[in-house]
Amino acid sequence: MLVSLPQLLLAKRPVLACMTVVIIVIQQSCTFSSSGQPLEGSAGGLNGVAEGAPEMISKGPDEPNLPQWIETANNRSSISYNPYPKYNSQQWREKWKGTHKPCMGPRGQFVNDNADDMIAAYWRQKHTPAPLIGSYDETGLDTNVCFERTQRMLPYGFKDPEVKVSPTKQNATEEAEQPDIWTRVRWGELQQECIAQNQDRYDDIELTGGKRFRWPEDEDRDQVDEVLIRANHEFIHDDDDDDDDQHAMTINRFNSNTYREWKAGQTTKQSKKKSALVLRTYDGVRWTPAVMQHVRSYVMELSLHSGGEYEVIILSEVKDDSKAIFDYEEDYRTTLNRAVPPEFRDITLLFNLALVRAWFPLTHKGEPETQTQEFHMHQPLQLLSLLRPDITHFWQAELDTRYTGHHYSLFETASTWSTATPRRLLWERNERYYFPTVHGPWHEYNDLIANTSLNGGIWGPVKTRGTAPPVGPTPPFREPELDVDYEWGVGEDADLLALAPAFEVTDIKANTFMYNEHKLGYPDGMATPAFAVGTVPLMRFSQRLLRAMHHGQMTRGLDMMPEMYPQSTALHHGLKLVSFPLPVYVDMAALPRELEEDFSANEGATMLNSPYEFREVWRRMTYWHTMDGQQLDYGYVRQLWDRWTGREYRWQGEEPERLCLPQMLLHPIKEG
Repeated sequence: MLVSLPQLLLAKRPVLACMTVVIIVIQQSCTFSSSGQPLEGSAGGLNGVAEGAPEMISKGPDEPNLPQWIETANNRSSISYNPYPKYNSQQWREKWKGTHKPCMGPRGQFVNDNADDMIAAYWRQKHTPAPLIGSYDETGLDTNVCFERTQRMLPYGFKDPEVKVSPTKQNATEEAEQPDIWTRVRWGELQQECIAQNQDRYDDIELTGGKRFRWPEDEDRDQVDEVLIRANHEFIHDDDDDDDDQHAMTINRFNSNTYREWKAGQTTKQSKKKSALVLRTYDGVRWTPAVMQHVRSYVMELSLHSGGEYEVIILSEVKDDSKAIFDYEEDYRTTLNRAVPPEFRDITLLFNLALVRAWFPLTHKGEPETQTQEFHMHQPLQLLSLLRPDITHFWQAELDTRYTGHHYSLFETASTWSTATPRRLLWERNERYYFPTVHGPWHEYNDLIANTSLNGGIWGPVKTRGTAPPVGPTPPFREPELDVDYEWGVGEDADLLALAPAFEVTDIKANTFMYNEHKLGYPDGMATPAFAVGTVPLMRFSQRLLRAMHHGQMTRGLDMMPEMYPQSTALHHGLKLVSFPLPVYVDMAALPRELEEDFSANEGATMLNSPYEFREVWRRMTYWHTMDGQQLDYGYVRQLWDRWTGREYRWQGEEPERLCLPQMLLHPIKEG
């Protein structure tokens, strides 16, 4: 029996929910032979757990779920970990254009199937605690294996003097003892060679904007309407006055068969869409060995192994505005050389506050505390979307995020899951953390949201005074209840992919979220419909969303704090925002049911909106964000990281403990 993706995601029968996981796991998971090589055509079992492997331990809603980590890699053999598709297979060729060609790595060899360029993992043997928030099973994240520090980071220069390494990794081990080898690497050259090798897989889009940021010109202002990317490629000129008739026409246009057209299009070969991972930093950052190893892992796992599906780009802020980096080549080059190690210079773009003020003068007004780059952290990303029209999706990551698993596995699993997510009740599902022990399977969670949402929930663009006509698609059904099978949005990439809840912050009286009153350029001020994501160390933006953000700030001076502006722009333009239910562990003796109530009470207007008042909860989570600069260097996430990396040694008999963790996103981790 053939079942559609929306039915799989939201079906009320448990068997269909299991089938959902099977589909996602087949796309993302892999198994291995005893020799450590990927098995052709293999996939994980149901719910992402290998046959015979122990299930994750999950407590009940009224029992504290303190994570106990007991699995180690001591006295065990590792396996090469390969989460990539079976490139060039018949099934792969039926879907994708072109041919995947191997790319050269930092060791002068093709990275694919080269043991020194691949990370290793261990089959999970012991019971692993289940995350209190989010889910591996419901998202398809691989739980077959766990990762230990040395085998995870050895290809990128990591060396633990206390740990002996397998002879198959001897070359990488010797290189780790000779760090000067990395001074010969130029990651930009390797990435561009890789992309050129695989160019037939991607659309050929000419880059005419140069290779660096520049000062704005009159032409940029005169033609700003042309940067907008509208659904179905229609173009509506944005007049300065708020034309309600034109706005209504855009909203009420009936665009049918969105899902069916997508489904029919799956029979034709597609060009792969390019993505970028953008790392934000500044010219005074400490490039410690751990930080450099972390950046290398991004380039290798996302870009080189995939054949250029991702491109890693570093945006480095120059704090001293007096440096004329956009006027004189020598000043730019000197500043770049001082800010970034040699191996990363050809993937780095410099910017400063003067540049974004010149591009977006209408937004740099108001209170002095809002006139910082931190308050306008997405503006350089908006400029990058103009500079690189060949990139469809931009992941933006803070430099203090860490992932114990494989980056490609996380990014592609989240992307696949978000694309398969329907739009009906999407904003309402986004507003809460998903607690599996409280909410049950995902289809039951969706039923809960459906039963508690008024008027069918948000449907299409939310009309907002002061904004341009929406760039997003019009719903193919006039009312959400008519989308009985949850079709709309399935197969549509997320315009904003968050790894934490997106919650409403429209009425300042209902919450205490930071700078909720800062809504510049909107005629309705604080009453302007708005959403926020409080935890933003890693998010993905579509080119379409970034262009809409750019247009609103350049022409109308629309401005909110960075935790609000992208989310609210997506709301106003009818774009697809998805909150991925990332697995998050909480080391706290609290009942899951009570903690869920604290997060979700008053539609999330407590803990989500008041980070200052609940520091003791946030700092016991593995993925969280602080806005006041306090408590960055301790807390559960730092304690776990120090134990995993060996900074805090524990011993098993005469050997140091080699903790083996499932794939986990950790933040904040300060390395220097």
